[in-house]
Amino acid sequence: MSKGSPTIALRLPGPERQRLEQIAARDSRLLSDVARVALEQYLRGQELSASEEQPAPPASVRKRPRRPLSRPARLAHLVAEAQALLEEYTSWRDGLPEFAQNSPMAALLDSTIDGLESASDALASIEPPRGFGRD
Repeated sequence: MSKGSPTIALRLPGPERQRLEQIAARDSRLLSDVARVALEQYLRGQELSASEEQPAPPASVRKRPRRPLSRPARLAHLVAEAQALLEEYTSWRDGLPEFAQNSPMAALLDSTIDGLESASDALASIEPPRGFGRD
């Protein structure tokens, strides 16, 4: 280090300390007091994390794989999705401007809405078996 350069009183291992001293020797503005403290804390944290081994969580804490939804629940999701699509297409059709009310797109929207209404009604009317003698 040169004669007039600031000294760094950090508790760092040799190479990191030498690097910081070289930076501070070039330009003391590069390392303010706050930066020095922050860097020291960061490096101290790196040393701690490298020295500590992360234990595996106990068996009781481990998450089990998610159980797939039952068939009736999946059917209920299908009904809800068909109804949501029906509402979206209906609002799209209702939002068409006056000049597009008789366009080919309006006709396609009407046929889509009719198909979704029939599909939604058909899905909602399905009564799946409950199984295991509960029918």
